Amino acid sequence: MSNGTILHPGDFPTVSGKWLDDVTCTGTESSIVNCVHTGWCMNDCGYECDVGVACGEADCGSTPTILNGVYTILNTTNTRYASLANVTCDAGYEPNVNQIMCQANTTWGDADCIPKDCGSTPVIPNGAYTLLNTENTTYASLANVTCDVGYESNVSQIMCHANETWATSNCIPKDCGAVPAVMNGVYTLLNTSNTTYGSLANVTCDAGYESNVNQIICQANTTWGDADCISKDCGSTPVIPNGAYTLMNTENTTYASLANVTCDVGYESNVSQIMCRANATWTKANCIPKDCGRLENPQHGYILNPINTTTYGTIVTFTCTNGYTLTGSRVRMCDVIGHSVA
Repeated sequence: MSNGTILHPGDFPTVSGKWLDDVTCTGTESSIVNCVHTGWCMNDCGYECDVGVACGEADCGSTPTILNGVYTILNTTNTRYASLANVTCDAGYEPNVNQIMCQANTTWGDADCIPKDCGSTPVIPNGAYTLLNTENTTYASLANVTCDVGYESNVSQIMCHANETWATSNCIPKDCGAVPAVMNGVYTLLNTSNTTYGSLANVTCDAGYESNVNQIICQANTTWGDADCISKDCGSTPVIPNGAYTLMNTENTTYASLANVTCDVGYESNVSQIMCRANATWTKANCIPKDCGRLENPQHGYILNPINTTTYGTIVTFTCTNGYTLTGSRVRMCDVIGHSVA
């Protein structure tokens, strides 16, 4: 038998009466009275059939193994009934009980080291966490990190730590780097220390150029938006009285383009060309009548000039004073080359 000794006649004193007869035990009973028998003080045998039992302490032996932990006996020399062993779990695990005990049936009590639970994943600005296993938020479980458009994470996953907290990650705006060059213009950052997603730069074009947009933005793909500084357009050349403009390039009326000036017969221009200016207007030219200059009065006579001009087309009349006769033509006109002719 376990944890006891069978006593035969002579090993114990003779007593009057028989307590139990025809006793049959399976070995799992906690007391002999739980074994099968004919009843108290009911027997049909003599003292030569007496048998006794002397019980000893139950011994559970070595502690068992525990997954993700270890048992430590409080008294390393005692593994008998009611002795205790502490339960220590690995990092990230916690026991359902702090101690186990050697039980009367010579087995140790049970304990489990269960993983600590971090609970729901935290909130992450500009992103979201997605559990790999939606039903598991315990130690060593993982969650993927997904950032909003224009943002990127410093890590791809977070893990539930041994201290029941989730690892941290950050969704930070993507960086477009320095603004690029723009032909015939320049970009100016609104915030000189920020070139990340959503940051802006103003577009300033050189004189005579204008942009198709006022600003460019750092885009989600880490590239800056596009802008073009295009030549301002003066449009068609204006009308010039007594003359005409002729474009040097008939398909170009933009900044710095040129047009020749041609005046009608008897007129001349103050400039030979006009240019499309930075403010998208053409410079001006004037076709003015050629000037023959003022004629001197003849000796003993004078000039009649009703309109008092000396330019192209002007006609004057010569008249002599009394007592004198005119020799030659009485009229003269300012001609196309600026000379007066008879």
